[in-house]
Amino acid sequence: MCCTGGRLAVLERGGAGVEVHQLPAGSDGARKPKCIKLGKKMKIHSMDQGAEHMLILSSDGKPFEYNYSIEHARFQCILQEKIIIQITCGDYHSLALSKGGELFAWGENLHGQLGVGRGIASTPTPQMVEHLYGVPLAQVSAGGAHSVALSMSGNVYSWGGNDFGQLGLGHTDDADFPSRIEALDGQHVEFLACGASHTALLTKGGLVLTFGDGRCGQLGHNSTQNELRPRLVTELVGKRVTQMACGREHTLAYVSDLGKVFAFGSGTEGQLGNGGTHNQLIPRPMKLPSNEELKFESRTSEKELIMIAGGNQSILLWMEKENSYVNLRRKIPTLNEGTVKRWLADVGTKQWQNTKREIREIFSSPACLTGSFLRERITGGRTSVHLDLNTARTALSELARKDCITNTITACLRENLLKALPCHSPHREAVEVFFLLPECPVMHDDNNWESLVVPFAEAVGKMSDPSSGVLEEYWASLGESAFIRLVQMFKRAIVAQLRCWTKSAESNCHIKALLELLKKLHRVNQTKCHLPESIFTVNELTDYLDFHEDAYRRSFWKVSSQKKIRAYMPLAGILGQEGSELALPPTLNLLVRRGHLIEDVFSHLSRYENEDLRRELLVKYKSHLMLLLQREGKQNRT
Repeated sequence: MCCTGGRLAVLERGGAGVEVHQLPAGSDGARKPKCIKLGKKMKIHSMDQGAEHMLILSSDGKPFEYNYSIEHARFQCILQEKIIIQITCGDYHSLALSKGGELFAWGENLHGQLGVGRGIASTPTPQMVEHLYGVPLAQVSAGGAHSVALSMSGNVYSWGGNDFGQLGLGHTDDADFPSRIEALDGQHVEFLACGASHTALLTKGGLVLTFGDGRCGQLGHNSTQNELRPRLVTELVGKRVTQMACGREHTLAYVSDLGKVFAFGSGTEGQLGNGGTHNQLIPRPMKLPSNEELKFESRTSEKELIMIAGGNQSILLWMEKENSYVNLRRKIPTLNEGTVKRWLADVGTKQWQNTKREIREIFSSPACLTGSFLRERITGGRTSVHLDLNTARTALSELARKDCITNTITACLRENLLKALPCHSPHREAVEVFFLLPECPVMHDDNNWESLVVPFAEAVGKMSDPSSGVLEEYWASLGESAFIRLVQMFKRAIVAQLRCWTKSAESNCHIKALLELLKKLHRVNQTKCHLPESIFTVNELTDYLDFHEDAYRRSFWKVSSQKKIRAYMPLAGILGQEGSELALPPTLNLLVRRGHLIEDVFSHLSRYENEDLRRELLVKYKSHLMLLLQREGKQNRT
C-alpha cells in the first residue's frame, strides 16, 4: 500500500494487480477504484508512487512503471537486464537499486535529483549514478525533488533540491551529485525517509535526526525553522524509536517498547491522528476516537506494525509477522560465515549450480564484495577504514580450500570485477575494494599475475588523484607482514613479466603499470611505514638487466663505428661537408670539474637552446694537469 496527496494504491489479493483509489473518495465513498493488472503469473513485491506516476517491483526483481497522465496507459517494464531489489519515487523522478549494488535514476532532473549532473533536464531512460558506484548501499529514498541513500556502513549521501536544507549539507545550494553528510560522523544510521522537502534519519540506537523544511513542525524541534544539518529530536531521546515514516509535511515515529506512534508536523487533514487539524511542533502520541492514546501490544503479540505516511495521510497496518509483506526491504547479496560454510558444503552436490551463481553475484560486484566484510560501526566512534580485513582473510582463505570455488572466483575477477572497478569515485567507501582485493589468495597465485595482478595495477593507475590518495592512506594502515606481502605480490608479477618479455607495446604497458604501483607503495613506505628499503629490491633484475655490459657494448660499437666511418669518409670526399647526411652527427660537449659537477653542468647547459639538447651528450672531466696548463696560459697572456 502507498499513497500520495491524490491517490491511494492498494495491492490486490494475490499480488497480481493494483487498485488505485482517487482521494478524497467523496462523501458517498462511491468512486470506483481503477484496477491495473501487471500480467499473468507475475506477483508484485513492492510499490511506490509520485505525483503522476507509479512504480512497482515484481517478485522476480523487474520494475514496471505506470504513467497516470497517459490515457489507457499500461505498465512498462524498465531495466529488463537488471535484477532490482529496491524502488522509490519522488514527485517526478524515480530511483532503483540493483542486486549488484548499482543505483539507477530517471525522470525530472531540474534540481539535480538524479545525481548524474545537469547535462540533462530529464530522461525517461534509467541512468546509473556513477558517483555511488562501488558503495555498498543498504537503502534509497526519494523526496519531492531530492534523493538520499544509506550505505551499509551507516553513511548517508544526499543530492538534488536543497532550498530548505533537506540535503543536510549545511547550506541551501542544490547538489548535482551525491555528497556524504559529514555532520553524521559518529552516528550509525540504519534507516532513512524523505518528505517533500525534509529528511528524517533513524540510528541504530533508536535516535531520530531531522533536517530541511520545518515550516509545519515536521522536524519535531518545537519550532518552524528550517534545519540545514541533521538535528536530534530531543523529545524522542530515551524512547528508542524502532520505525519511522515521512509524509509530505509530517513525520511518524514508532516506539515498539511503548507500543505508541508519535506524530508531528502538518495536521491540516487530520493526518497526525490526534483528533485535531492543527500542526504539531513536537512528537505527540496518536489517539483513539475516545481520546485515549493508541497503543499496540507489540512485545507479546504475533503481529507487527507497518506505518505508511502519504501526502496528507497516515496509515497503520497491524499485520501478522509471518506475512510476506511485513519486511519488504531487500538487500544486496553479501558473504558471511554461514555462507562460507554452506558454499564449501555445496561443492559436488546438486546445489552447486545455485552456489556458483551466488559466487558470481558477489565476486563480480565491487559493492557486494566490500559489503561482505564491513566492521561493526561503534556509535560515537570515527574510523577511516570500514573493512574488517581479519574477517576477510579468514573467509577468503577458507574458500580457497576448494579448487572449483577458487576457479569460479578467479573467473569472476578476471572477466567482471577488474574491468569495472570504481577508479574515479570520490567516496572512500567505493575505494575500499582496491584495499580488499589483494587479500584474495587467487591474487597471489603465480598463474594469475597477467590475468589478475596486471589489470589490478592498471586500474590503480587510472584512479583519480583523490582516490589514489585514499588508497595510499589505507596501505599505510597495514601491518608490517601485510604490507610486505602486498609488495611481494607486485614484485613476483614484475619478475614473471620479465621472464616472458616480448618487444611489444603490451609488455611495456604491463611492466610500466607494475612499476608505477610499486613506486606508490615505496612512497607510502618512505612517508609512513618506514620498513627496510630491501623489501623493494627485485634481485632477479640483475639476470635480465646488465647495465655494465650494455654500456660497454654501446661504447665499443660507437668507437669502432666512428673509426670505420672516419676512415672511409676522406676517400669519399665528404668528411668536411657539414651538411652531408653521412657526416657524423654533432655532439653536445660538456667539460666539467669533478669537484663542481652540478655547478658546471648547469652553467654549460644554460648556454644552449632546446634544440641543442637533442644531440648526443659527451662529458669530459678536467684533469689537474689541464687546469694547471690553462692557468699558466692565462698568466703568460697577461
